[in-house]
Amino acid sequence: MIFLGGVHGVGKSSMCFEAAQRIGLTVFGASAIIRAERQAPSVDSRTAVRDVRGNQELLIQGVRKRGPESSGHFVLDGHFVLRTLDGAIERIDPAVFVALGIDYFICIQDDPQAIAARLLDRDGAILMVDDIAGLQSEELDHARYVSRELKIRLDVIQAFDHKEFEASLRHIASDCLAADRWLDDGPGK
Repeated sequence: MIFLGGVHGVGKSSMCFEAAQRIGLTVFGASAIIRAERQAPSVDSRTAVRDVRGNQELLIQGVRKRGPESSGHFVLDGHFVLRTLDGAIERIDPAVFVALGIDYFICIQDDPQAIAARLLDRDGAILMVDDIAGLQSEELDHARYVSRELKIRLDVIQAFDHKEFEASLRHIASDCLAADRWLDDGPGK
């Protein structure tokens, strides 16, 4: 499974769905999985959450249910850090990524002013550029930390660099398919 991280409004969904479909990967949004598992209305906003740990437990539960329907080869659109409703930044525990079965990480980054403009257009949300820059810095720092700790490859890609993004997805998908063949056939077969 590929974990696609980046702050709200960086362009993860816009970049991901078309490229992943061309390659034959299913895309799941972490927020959508959490909403489906919660089975109750949420007080979370699009850019901040009340219960980060509880949401991660719901995400793990939901991914485990959805994994078999995609043969384990899918992209999970989510975050390495989240802003809580009180404005604090909370890092996602590396154990969550282990429980999710992540094989590769991609983190998307962009100019904070461009992100602010997209959030205003998409959500009507007015966020301070400095707040977005701080959150994005934390996102990237934590992505690198989790990658090192778990010894999982991390590609950092500029938002809307479709060529680099698709090349990264193709490389990862190729690695996954080779690993599947190795597991199915045994080494050297």
